[in-house]
Amino acid sequence: MDPLQELYPFLHGQGKNPQREKAALLESVRQKSAESRNVKAQFFAAHAEALVSMGAYRKARETGMVTFGLAGMQGGEMWASGLVDHLLVVAADSIHRIQECHVTTFHILWDLVHTILADRRGDLRAEVTEDALRG
Repeated sequence: MDPLQELYPFLHGQGKNPQREKAALLESVRQKSAESRNVKAQFFAAHAEALVSMGAYRKARETGMVTFGLAGMQGGEMWASGLVDHLLVVAADSIHRIQECHVTTFHILWDLVHTILADRRGDLRAEVTEDALRG
């Protein structure tokens, strides 16, 4: 049976079948999850290498910027290049664990930036002044 017909039987003139709908939904989620894992793994592998090969970190170093990177497994080219000032390597083979650590790190950094830029954390009415930035 067509997966769409299983998920939306009413579109095909059939009544609801909760068990069949649940099974079809779970299968759809499994398929999308597998596709997503493959696409993400390919994307991150390709783009981590591209960051180094494109010279983004090299250019940042030339301009005096401090660089930060997030990597998984053994750190790949980012680690080997020596161009990244601060590199968080999540030594795991699971893309899920790596992403969880990267997302958590990103949220902490995001919060720190907002804390530094605001007079009072969480107060949207606070003005950002030069004195506040100096501490």
